[in-house]
Amino acid sequence: MISALSNFVTLQQFNRIGLIIGRAAFVAPNSKARIPAYQLELDFGAALSSEHHSLHGKERYTSSAQLCSNHSVEEITHQLLMCVFNFPRKQIGKMMSDCLVTGVQKNLENPDEKRATTVFMRPSSKVPLGSKIGLLAESTIHSTNTRDLMWDEFTQLDLRIGTIVSRPQSIKSTSCPISSDQIESRLMQIDLGSDGIKEAVGFFGQELVQKDLLGHQVMVLTNLSPLEIREFSGDTSATIIICTVAGRALIEPAKKVENGYKLA
Repeated sequence: MISALSNFVTLQQFNRIGLIIGRAAFVAPNSKARIPAYQLELDFGAALSSEHHSLHGKERYTSSAQLCSNHSVEEITHQLLMCVFNFPRKQIGKMMSDCLVTGVQKNLENPDEKRATTVFMRPSSKVPLGSKIGLLAESTIHSTNTRDLMWDEFTQLDLRIGTIVSRPQSIKSTSCPISSDQIESRLMQIDLGSDGIKEAVGFFGQELVQKDLLGHQVMVLTNLSPLEIREFSGDTSATIIICTVAGRALIEPAKKVENGYKLA
């Protein structure tokens, strides 16, 4: 059973996590990995590439990702992926890992079976490299890396996959920090699998407003503080919030998965 809406986090805590869109410029089997994995080189845009080259002598970030069960090299190469870029660099065998390539997994006890369900995450449409994944339609391109994120901060977020099962309806939201005529507050129902159907709020630009999103799988944050959910959604029954890139793209699994898969 999903333990949604427990161990709440704030918007400030969410924004500590450097969720970012990068492009897989190079992908190959990681022959040195004990568990089957791919070695990736990732492009996060001009500013981060320049900073990374200045600090570490290379423009691309390197990572190892256990995506072999459900994805071929060809399926990942040149694709846009969601990563976490602000962990400290970590030595993994002979390779230096510069970032975490994310995926979603089924909640299973056996680690091998759990790993075999992993599917990578991507934006639903093309967005600029280095784009921030946010909750309030923030339009931000990351330009520097503080590398001050701790693992337990990341694991406090309960980010899951659900399916939109009702057409988004416009709502009034006067307290949202993002003020723009181009962003609309939308209310909809999300099927989270074993945790049931929840009311969700999303902040969408015109690209998403004009799309038929019924049946689309999305990434949602299930444990944002109820006080902040209420502040952002107004007098609604929303209990979860949808992640987007600047309100113009949803975050989705690269392949359809069961509702309730969790980010890892």
